Amino acid sequence: MSSARTVALVIVMLVGLSLIGCAGQQEVDEVVTDCVRSFCGCWTDAKLSYGATVVDEDDQPIAGVEVVCGGETEPVAQSDEAGLVRFSIETQHSPGCHYARCNNLVMRHASGVYAELTVSTTATDTQRVVLARSGGGLR
Repeated sequence: MSSARTVALVIVMLVGLSLIGCAGQQEVDEVVTDCVRSFCGCWTDAKLSYGATVVDEDDQPIAGVEVVCGGETEPVAQSDEAGLVRFSIETQHSPGCHYARCNNLVMRHASGVYAELTVSTTATDTQRVVLARSGGGLR
């Protein structure tokens, strides 16, 4: 067998094995049907669990901070008296694009005392998130 045929055969085998690994997995919005060749890679169902503590610039907990998934309007959680925020949602995950829902979070306080903050879900999970005071709102 020539070396060109050997290389071609190996490539075909590797592509076939990759497709088997992704078979049956659904793409977000089903735009890309060949997950091996997509930028994101293969999407799999996932449960995203998040927890953080929201504090002010004096390291004091902030109650009532709404947490909204980026691009959405309804809160998925609200901080309690200790500033703790916890939630779990069903979503999809891929190696190249991370979570289909809630990659970023918007933290906002209805009073307007604190500036709205957008954070990365993966970077702030289990961390302390500091909200700065805004120039407006009730004090």
